[in-house]
Amino acid sequence: MPPESIGLCSSPPSARFNNQILSIVEVSVADGMKTPLNRFRLDGLVAIVTGGGNGIGRATAEILVEAGAAVALIDCDERAVENTKVALLAAGAQVGAYIVDVTDEAAIEASFASVDHQWGRLDILVNNAGISIRHPTMELSLADWNSVVAVNMTAVFLGCRAAARHMLRRGTGSIVNTASIMGLSGGGLYPNVSYQATKGGVVSLIRALAIEWARQGIRVNAVAPTWVKTQFIASLTVLGPL
Repeated sequence: MPPESIGLCSSPPSARFNNQILSIVEVSVADGMKTPLNRFRLDGLVAIVTGGGNGIGRATAEILVEAGAAVALIDCDERAVENTKVALLAAGAQVGAYIVDVTDEAAIEASFASVDHQWGRLDILVNNAGISIRHPTMELSLADWNSVVAVNMTAVFLGCRAAARHMLRRGTGSIVNTASIMGLSGGGLYPNVSYQATKGGVVSLIRALAIEWARQGIRVNAVAPTWVKTQFIASLTVLGPL
């Protein structure tokens, strides 16, 4: 959105807040900014996005390349990741694609090492891959529980550790994990205990890693989206407004 089109709340909480926003807009217009990304550049940096073939992962990859980063897409969906790669290459981006099961420790380590070798660095990891098996607790099998834990929790740990292996050598890096509002609220619209538990686990995991690696220059954070209109929730949207 162009800065000159940024709207203010009709009832801002304070005049001071109102003036701060106006000041930001005025500076942005004066600088000739086209988008907020003009002030958020990642030129020369290299990012990995897991689950980068679809949905939030693909959108994240698009933003990263728009900000100037080279991006490696990691996904188990070969068609989706190749389609995303082709689209980004057509836009002039530096993009690589890896068909990887994020729960496979050796494959994650190898793909991250390949990215570091190809581009000479690894600066950013977006741990986005995730699954959901929506069953009431009494109908959820142990196999299904383990599948969700493997992708939503164990794979996040594996990705963080693999990325940090390269980031720690340089004393800098940024890791962003996709949690969920469901990991904070416990859900409520339908039973989904394995998803809610693992996303809550991600929140605790990133707190622990943020503290552990802060002095070594690695920032670890999470985002906790609510409903995002992607294929991930397509089966729910047919039930009506969420």
